[in-house]
Amino acid sequence: MAKAKNRHRFPSNDGPPSTTPPTPDASPGVDEPEDRMISKPADDQFGPNSQLESWLKKAEDGSLTLGDSSHLANLLIESKSWPTDKIGVQHLLAEMRAGASAITRMVLLVWAKDAQVHSLAKLADEIIRYEQTVLVSAESLFAVSELSQYLGIVRPFRSNKLNQLAQSHLLTHPDWVLPDGLKDSLDEAEKWTHVGLLLESSSSTERVFWNNRLRNPEMTWNWEDPDARTALRSASNFLPNAPKAVQQLYREAVPESWWDLMEKTCLMQAGSNGNEPASLHLSEKLEKKSSSFKLITIAAMVALVGALGAALTSANFGFQSKTPPPQLSQTTSSNAVAAPVTSSLNPVKPSPSTPPPSPPQSSQLAPWRLREIAGIQQAFPALQRLQRTLHTGTIKEAEPILKGSSSIASLRTPSYKALLRWAMVDPPEDPAVRRAIIRVFTLTPPLSDTLPILEKAASDGEPYSKEMKEMASIVLSARPMPLSTEQVEQLRKIAN
Repeated sequence: MAKAKNRHRFPSNDGPPSTTPPTPDASPGVDEPEDRMISKPADDQFGPNSQLESWLKKAEDGSLTLGDSSHLANLLIESKSWPTDKIGVQHLLAEMRAGASAITRMVLLVWAKDAQVHSLAKLADEIIRYEQTVLVSAESLFAVSELSQYLGIVRPFRSNKLNQLAQSHLLTHPDWVLPDGLKDSLDEAEKWTHVGLLLESSSSTERVFWNNRLRNPEMTWNWEDPDARTALRSASNFLPNAPKAVQQLYREAVPESWWDLMEKTCLMQAGSNGNEPASLHLSEKLEKKSSSFKLITIAAMVALVGALGAALTSANFGFQSKTPPPQLSQTTSSNAVAAPVTSSLNPVKPSPSTPPPSPPQSSQLAPWRLREIAGIQQAFPALQRLQRTLHTGTIKEAEPILKGSSSIASLRTPSYKALLRWAMVDPPEDPAVRRAIIRVFTLTPPLSDTLPILEKAASDGEPYSKEMKEMASIVLSARPMPLSTEQVEQLRKIAN
C-alpha cells in the first residue's frame, strides 16, 4: 500500500464544516516558537489588515465587543489572505472576556494546521488560570471545546481540564443560551481527550502516529511499516475496553481486515468465558465493561473515603473506629472493591450527649444555596426524585444512588456531580447520609470544582459547618489526591 503524499493534509475549508478537528501533529515533546502563525500580505490596506489593527487595539484596551469580532471574522473569511500574524494569546483572551469567540476559533484552526502545539497549550494554560474572567458566556465555551479537541491527543491532561471547566460553567450558569452545535462540540472534545488519555503512556512517536491517522482517516496510509505494526499491536490491548465513540474513531481509520480480525477475536473470547453470548457485538461488550469499571471505581473510592474518615476524624465527627486506613494501592484490588460499601457509608452515630443540629428547612437556606439549587433544578430537572431520597432517606436507601446505579445520575456524568452538589447545598437529614455525601463530593474530581462549595458550607453560621471543616482536615492529612499549593492553603483556611 503506497504511502500518502501529504501526511499533514487538512479538510478543505470550502466544503461543509467537519466535526473532526485538524491535526496538531508536531511531537508533543517539542515546543514550537511562541505565537508563530501563517502570515501573508494583505490584499488591501483598508481591508482586513486595517480592521485587524482596530480589533487589536480594542482587545488591548479592553473595549472589544461581540460585533467587532463578528465584523473582522467576516472580512477574514472573504479575504484570500490571513493578516493575523500579530494576534497573540492575550488578544484571544480579551475576545473571550467580551463574550465572543469568532476570531479565537479561526486562529485556533490556523495554529492547529500549522502544528503550533506550544501556542495551543499556552492558550489552554491561560484559560485555566483565568477561567472566572474568561469563561463569561456560552460562546466562550465553544472556543474551549475546540481547543480541547486540538489538544486531546498531544496534551490530554490540559484537554481534560478544559472539558471539566466547560461542564462546570454550564452547570453553574443554567441561564446561558447555548449556541447551536455546542453540545456536539463538547462531546467531540471528550472523545479526543479520552483517546489522548488512552495513549498517555505511549511513546511520543506513537501518539503522533495516531494523531495523524485518526484525524485523517480518508487518506491512504501504509499499515505495513514497523511503526504501524507497533501502533496496531498497542491499540489491540486497549480498544476492547475503550468507549464506543473512541472505538468508532479507530474503526474508521484502521484497515477493515485488521478491525474485523480484532472484533472476531474479542467475540470468541467473550463466548469462551461463558459469561456473555458469543454473538455480543464489540461495542455492546465495551459498554457493559465500561459500566462495570465505573461501578468498581466508585465502590473503591467510597470504601477508601469511609476508611480515611474513620481513621482520621475526631469522635465529635461521629467516627470511633480505631481500624487503620487501607493502603491506597489496595483500593485497586478486587479484594478491596469487594468490601461492603455499606460499612464505609455507615459511621457510628453521634453520642446522645452531643445531638446534631436540626436540619435546615428549604425556606431557611442561605441565598447562595438557593441560587445553586435553582441552577441545578433548571439544568437537571430529572434529579428531583433522587435528591429527595438523599435528603430524607437512610444510608441504605442512599447507597445505590451514591454508587451511581441510577441511569439518571450514573457515575462520572455531569448529572451525578450535580446531584452531589445539590445534596451539599441542601444537606441530608440523616447524619450518615450527610457525611457520606460530604466525603464523596469532596473527593470527586476535579477538586477545584468541589472546594468552593466546601468553603462556603464551612463558613461560620452555616449548617453542619463543623463537619465541612473536618472533611477539609481529612484531605489535608490523608492527601488522597495530589494537591497544589493553592489548594493546600484553601483547605487550611477551610479547616481553621
